[in-house]
Amino acid sequence: MTNFFFTKDSPKSTDIVEEGHDADSSSSYRVETPSVILHRAITTIYKGLNKEKVGSIEIHHYGHDVVNVRGTNISLTTSFAGTSGEFTASDGQAYKWAWKQPAIELLAHDGSETLVARYDRAHILVYPQALHIVDEVLVTLLYMLQTTKRDDTHGQTDIVASGGLAQPG
Repeated sequence: MTNFFFTKDSPKSTDIVEEGHDADSSSSYRVETPSVILHRAITTIYKGLNKEKVGSIEIHHYGHDVVNVRGTNISLTTSFAGTSGEFTASDGQAYKWAWKQPAIELLAHDGSETLVARYDRAHILVYPQALHIVDEVLVTLLYMLQTTKRDDTHGQTDIVASGGLAQPG
């Protein structure tokens, strides 16, 4: 199992660092979203010392959002309330993000519902079954966190806050 932690409270601007490493290691990620007015902001996810672009998230207020990992758009189907999201990874396997109070879990969506990653309080634990798709795991998690925060109209707290993880209403 590999444990990563978020260094900031925002799914739009943070470093995601592998436990036992620092933010400048080859296994760390940087998440950046430029501040823009009147234009849609695109979140870009970089990996390692050379800031290799591994993904991007483009949130649209109207129309379809775009989630891209290593040049491939991922079709991520989310529930109306934003409490789950399904996608097919580059390994051909279907996966499903699901809220499991107080965390959000990534399950193999093949009937087995095998736990492959778990996010809770700014930490994500990626199990061996998903290490080969860790970029997709992190980018889709960031998308789920961003869209849940966007859709939150019931006053819950920030879902990435280091003090806890709020479940959307």
